[in-house]
Amino acid sequence: MKDKKQVNLKNILEEFEMSVQTFIAAPSKPNLKQIIDVGNDYQDLWIENFSNVSALDENGDFTQFLTKESAFELDKRVKNSSGDPSEMDAIAGEYLAEADSRRPIIMADRQRSMEMTKPELIETSISKDKKTKLLTYKGVAPEIFSINEAEGGNIMIPQQTYNYHALRAIRPSKKTTNKETNRRWYIERNSESEIREPWWSERDAFHGLLEDAASKKVLDHTKNDSRLGRLVPEIRFINSDELERAEQDSFLKTFTTSVEEFKKFQQPNFYFVIAESVLPKKYKYKVLDDGSFEPHNSVITSIDKFDQDFKNLEPQKWRDIMIYSPEAITLRSVTNDLGHKPKVAIATNDAWVISNDMCMLSNQALRGFISKLHPELDKELNEQDKSIGAFEV
Repeated sequence: MKDKKQVNLKNILEEFEMSVQTFIAAPSKPNLKQIIDVGNDYQDLWIENFSNVSALDENGDFTQFLTKESAFELDKRVKNSSGDPSEMDAIAGEYLAEADSRRPIIMADRQRSMEMTKPELIETSISKDKKTKLLTYKGVAPEIFSINEAEGGNIMIPQQTYNYHALRAIRPSKKTTNKETNRRWYIERNSESEIREPWWSERDAFHGLLEDAASKKVLDHTKNDSRLGRLVPEIRFINSDELERAEQDSFLKTFTTSVEEFKKFQQPNFYFVIAESVLPKKYKYKVLDDGSFEPHNSVITSIDKFDQDFKNLEPQKWRDIMIYSPEAITLRSVTNDLGHKPKVAIATNDAWVISNDMCMLSNQALRGFISKLHPELDKELNEQDKSIGAFEV
């Protein structure tokens, strides 16, 4: 560890941020080790600076105020300080008192929000090669704010249910174990080559997945997301085969992971369809001063800076994207909500990020993709809808 006389928590935080940026630019093992080393330095100095804080309990336990929310706030206070140990003591004592009073309320509201938004699995469909699943869920949207710009205020939209689909896949088995495991991320490191790669499916196998879902009646219009067209505009579809080359390239730059992938998708045998909407994929909560939780995802905005004026916020957009060729297909999601996690940076555009979750999408988006990918099934589903009749939400 560096000379303690020449370093303080503020210095180490700055060094930590720099090491993270270095790792993002060049994710090598030495750069990862640098993050861990700086983190250890931070931990050592933190413990030393706070070891004599009188406000701590008799065991010197920091965990009671180092929750996710309180640690973030404490980190801000430390950054804005001079780094002097006596000032650190004062910050810790002050914030510990606040955290102790807030924690019971925060934990209760967290549990309540988790129970409130827990989805219900409706059906599971499986691809021909058994490598991909489509899970159909009934989700719960908490009450959220819809911003009324004309009045300068907001409207509370009550809690409601909606349907959606979620893709799941398996990782290829390792040669040494021959054991398959569930894929966690959309872009993962290949177990054999150590190269980070997005998920892809053989097109024929994916056709089988959609056919299985159709046979289980989870693709008809009764599974549509009822919020689309009622609370927010319908999905806007963008088809690559209807665009000029320059327009195609402009959109490609918003969802390709690298220059190499950009060039790959420029080839004439690759196509894409974009389904754009303003519905959030996940709901976030703001912790209020009294410890209660306030949802801060709007149906038209995502509020990441809580002190920002609602009217100055840019609309949050989500684009579910189907990229396909005669042989293969992948589905990914991108957003201009740069605070979304988990995410992957886009090499050619810093205004969008790729969600590293496996794709979750509305029935309307999936049906739009099917119309281009599998026209025969699309025709069958349209007939299925007619036999069901009008669907009232």
